[in-house]
Amino acid sequence: MAAIKKIDNECLLNAAYDLVRREGLASLSARRLAVAASCSTQPIYENFSGMSKVIEITTQRMNDAFAELVSTVGKQENAGYAKQGIEICRYADEERVLFRHFVADNSRGMEMLDNKWNSEMLKEIYGVGGDQAEKVDRAMKDYILGKAFLVNAGYEKFDADKIERDVNAYLEFVINK
Repeated sequence: MAAIKKIDNECLLNAAYDLVRREGLASLSARRLAVAASCSTQPIYENFSGMSKVIEITTQRMNDAFAELVSTVGKQENAGYAKQGIEICRYADEERVLFRHFVADNSRGMEMLDNKWNSEMLKEIYGVGGDQAEKVDRAMKDYILGKAFLVNAGYEKFDADKIERDVNAYLEFVINK
């Protein structure tokens, strides 16, 4: 008789997270998770006594991954709009479903771009301050998120060099208009 494969909590949680990354949180059910983990639903109910705990832990993992992205993109000193745009567009391309979950469905996109260094950079490099700096910053955030949506929807291919050129050109346009 063949040995029975032991499905542990981590295996189930990894399968749940991968399923959500591919198909969204609404796709997470016991049967879909069982298929993703190559097991029956029994280990899910034995290990977690139901799907609510699996959903809770998976949602926390999603939030943690997004928080890590936010801290990477939005909190870097002297990152500049081009670098922020590249990282957000990369996320929109690589994590299509999670991008939609956090940015399109939950309006957390601006959170990624809340970078106190942006206003300092505008003042130091471009001599833009006060109300004009706020307007430029808002225009750049809108542009970068728009670019990310185009990448996410497949209207533009992710190309870091092109994104850098486009973001820098738009920054020059906004500052000089």
